[in-house]
Amino acid sequence: MIRAATALFLALTTSAQAAAPLCPPVLAVSQTPAAPPGFSSYQDGNPPQPGAATARFSLQNIMISEGPPEQSGTLVPDQDDPDRQVWNIKTDGDQNPWISCVYAGTTLFLAKPLPKDVAACTWRGGKNQAPAISCQ
Repeated sequence: MIRAATALFLALTTSAQAAAPLCPPVLAVSQTPAAPPGFSSYQDGNPPQPGAATARFSLQNIMISEGPPEQSGTLVPDQDDPDRQVWNIKTDGDQNPWISCVYAGTTLFLAKPLPKDVAACTWRGGKNQAPAISCQ
């Protein structure tokens, strides 16, 4: 079990930066209800706990963009197979490319800039394999 978790952690990291994962394998989300006057909110029969994760979503895929997601569209993979996608990244030099981590069962995603010198990113994943991301 520990070896499998270690392998998944290493598979989700950049080759140059093994300390920080490119995408967390799970996104924990907490909800805070805005109950109207006269109502009390409950979760699973109990008052909700502030800051407690109420849902967990598994990493499903990635998206690559030429800049922050709110400023640019996502790039189409140069290679798009059922279990593997490859993006060859060519930026204009002013923007860092960004990676967006997409999670199953939610419209929420995480995004962060990649180093400017990243030339390609590869996603591997399928129904029966753990997700793996590498960027060089």
